[in-house]
Amino acid sequence: MDQALAALLGAVVGSAGTATAAALTGISARWQVRTQGALQHRQAQRQARREAYSAFLADASHARDDLSAVWHQLRDEHADLAETERLLATAKTSVHAAQRAGATVTVEGPPDVVDATREALTNLAVLYAALGAYRVCRAENESTSEYIATCAQQRRQVRLSLDAFAAAAQVALSDPGLEGRRL
Repeated sequence: MDQALAALLGAVVGSAGTATAAALTGISARWQVRTQGALQHRQAQRQARREAYSAFLADASHARDDLSAVWHQLRDEHADLAETERLLATAKTSVHAAQRAGATVTVEGPPDVVDATREALTNLAVLYAALGAYRVCRAENESTSEYIATCAQQRRQVRLSLDAFAAAAQVALSDPGLEGRRL
């Protein structure tokens, strides 16, 4: 009976060990699947953010360049005001493209990047409005000194806010702690 009991006990221990090993293997596999899924999700989210940030920066830079073309046209004493109108229309289209790209950034987050986006969009819009007012004063032969100063300052603000956006985007893309932050 001792041999039979030992065999039975051995079979029980062996079965328990096999069941435990199988359970641990299952738990480990589920953990690996979950971890891999979370990693893939973070990578996809990071890629979506990278694309949104790049698109915004490209569109906002294009708008800045179009607004600068209006600025340089207005600064020319012999500027054709019809050409200035055409440049303003082009700039308006560019500013709207930046606003659309900014909407995507707002959805993607995180808050620091969203704030920098809003600041850049505000500065682009203010510069566009100031250039429009400057053009009206030029057309009506009124004093433009106030608008020259305002536009010069706003051009600087646009540049600084786009630099701030780029810096915030770099931090958000490089800091894993910000990956899960949302608005």
